[in-house]
This record gives sequence, structure tokens and C-alpha cells, in this order.
Amino acid sequence: MTSDATRAIRAPTLPRVLGPIRPRPRWQELRLLALVAIALAVGSVSLGATVSGSLWPYDAQGLAIYLGALLVAHVAQVLAGRRTDQVLLPTVAMLGGISLLLMQRLPQDLVTQTFFGATFGLAEVQLIWLLCGLAVATTLGIVVRSDSWLRRYKYTWAAAGVGLLLLTFVFGTEINGQRLTLQIGPFSGQPTELLKVILVVFLAGYLSENRALIVEQDTRLGPLRLPPLPYLAPMVAMWAIALGIVVVQRDLGAALLFFGVFLAMLYVATGRISLVVIGLVLFLLGSALMATLFDHLRTRVDIWLDPFADPLGAGYQVVQALHAFARGGL
Repeated sequence: MTSDATRAIRAPTLPRVLGPIRPRPRWQELRLLALVAIALAVGSVSLGATVSGSLWPYDAQGLAIYLGALLVAHVAQVLAGRRTDQVLLPTVAMLGGISLLLMQRLPQDLVTQTFFGATFGLAEVQLIWLLCGLAVATTLGIVVRSDSWLRRYKYTWAAAGVGLLLLTFVFGTEINGQRLTLQIGPFSGQPTELLKVILVVFLAGYLSENRALIVEQDTRLGPLRLPPLPYLAPMVAMWAIALGIVVVQRDLGAALLFFGVFLAMLYVATGRISLVVIGLVLFLLGSALMATLFDHLRTRVDIWLDPFADPLGAGYQVVQALHAFARGGL
């Protein structure tokens, strides 16, 4: 019997949606998660000592649920046998744990949300969203075997990100002079948080596709070597979006983060420092122009230069942060 005939009568197999599942230990991830658990436990005990004067975790139940969810996510990755990065989960876990501790130390009735008839306080809401995010990330890490679909639809992701931004511009809720929050039914959030992920996906796909053209071909402008002008379009678009966020949403931090991520990825992909310099010059020029045209941005710059000029007004938060740093302690 020929090999073709043998293949023809072989029992049908399931499509490789998840691929072969072979458990594979992830010792580095486990060790780092143990360090995260120790650090968060120390932080929770410190918070308990500060608030109640007892050497016991301030919210032991919430911390236990969070650490248990991290362990479940780790075991799921082990059982799935994925070769994904083992530093990513502990890094995110540490940041999420710090955010949980910060929410626990604040008055719990500061922000409340109602889910299915039950009302949850500030730290409980934070824990719920951390668990939801962890569940989604773990599921995608196990199910998605290739990132080709992300690259294939990079322009679709970019359009979705811009659409979210425009929706926030038009229908967003203005809080303290900033239009950052979009509310849909009982749910509310800041689309710029999702836009951060979309930005990385789009830039990674764009730069991987056009890296050769950006690196190998160039146009000279004095001493600078620039890529072909059509391939500068994403830089100009990102520059415009960053400044648009500053002007419309009054969110200078998000603008700096978006443009910083863009420049960092551009440099990693091309190795050309000239592109980074051009991007920084464009951003600085645009920011200087915006500072002269818009009062809120000029106020931010004045606070940064001298917060003690108005310690009980515009510079209050910066002054309080400086006093907290000066006081020290955990």
C-alpha cells in the first residue's frame, strides 16, 4: 500500500485550532510570580499597619483572590504548553497588584459601580476588572497561536482606534476639564487605554511590512537621511493625533506616551536615530505652538515650572506629591 493510500484511510484528525497540547513548565514565570506575591503581601501588611495599626494584610480576601487568579493563569499557561514570554505576566501582575493596593487605601465609597444588582466599592471594582483582564489575556495567550491576523488587519485596527478617539471627542464625558471617558450603558472607561494596545499592534504590523523600504531607501534633506516621503505619512499622522489629544482631550500624558511609543518602535525597527530626532523636534514645536494657543496647556507648563506659585490651587497635587516624597516611608 502506498503512502498516499495510507494517508487516505487514516482516521480524520481535528483541525489544529489550538495545536498540540503538551504541558511545559514555566519556572522563570513561577519564580517571578512568587516575588510579586511577596512584594504585594508586604505592601498589604504595610497598608494594614498604617490604617489599622495591625501587622496583618489590610484586605486579605481581595489579595488572596488576586494572587489565586494569577496562579490559575500560570497553571493554564503551563498546561497549554505555550512558549510565550515568561516575564510579561509577572510584570503586569505587579502593576495590577500595586493598583489594587492603591485603591484599597482610598475611601471605598469614592467610586462605586453596580453589577447585577450588587454595589461594589472602589477596590472591589478594581479587582473585578483585573480579573476580567487576566481572564481575557490568558485565554488569548492560549488560543491564539499566530499573530498573523493582527498584521493582516493592521489598518482595520488603526481605523477602530481612531474611531474610538473620535467617539470620545464627540460623546465623551468631561471631568475636571478633560474629555477622556466614554460611557456605554452601565459601563464607562477611557478609550485611550485600549488605543495604547491598538497603537502598538498597528505600528508593529506597519514597520514589519515596510522596514526594508524605510531602511534601505532614503531621501536626503541637508545632512539628514529620510525614508521615502510616502513612508513618512504615519509619522505625520501620529504627530497630528498626539497633538489632537492634547488639544481636544487635554491629556498631555497620553499624548507623550503615544508619541514616545511610536518613536521607540520606529528606532527599534530601523536603527535610525535621525527619525527619532525629527519626531522629537516636530513634537516639541507643536507643543510649543499649542502652549501659546491654549490656556490649559500653558497652565500645565507653569505648574511644572513652579508648583509653589499656587500651592492651594493649580499646583496643589504637585505640591502634595512633593511633600509625600519628602516625608518618605513605605
